[in-house]
Amino acid sequence: MLIPKISCFTTREQKRFFSKIYITDDCWIWHGTINATGYGVFFLSYNRKQILSHRYSYQLFYKTELTTSRIIRHKCDNPLCINPRHLIIGSHADNVKDRVERGRSAIGENNGRSKLTIKDVKYIRKNYRQHSRKELANIYSVDRKVVYDIIHNNTWKDI
Repeated sequence: MLIPKISCFTTREQKRFFSKIYITDDCWIWHGTINATGYGVFFLSYNRKQILSHRYSYQLFYKTELTTSRIIRHKCDNPLCINPRHLIIGSHADNVKDRVERGRSAIGENNGRSKLTIKDVKYIRKNYRQHSRKELANIYSVDRKVVYDIIHNNTWKDI
């Protein structure tokens, strides 16, 4: 990832950056280019490279240079917000912890790779004594270990 030097943030470039922001009472919403993951992208004129708009904002307002290992996290959970008061520095682990604490993780049915529904999990837990793990695994096209983990509450713990 590109880590520009703060000295490269020219007045002209900063004006261009601020022209792409809609400031509300709370979040400052990025109205420039948005990448495939939903984050704002700002193109630097001095080297024709791009930087995430919230990283640019953090560096600009806090006058600090970032390393590639540092992540800028959103307190407001809005990926288009660049309000420096909503941005905090952290690690990937901090970002994952935020996601879990705020209930934004893709768990259960919300996980795009899940083959099971809440209804399926309830059925497995209720009826595992009437069927073998192999039978239940075949019914739902999952591995026997998946059925074992559901029965023993190793997965789908919130059900």
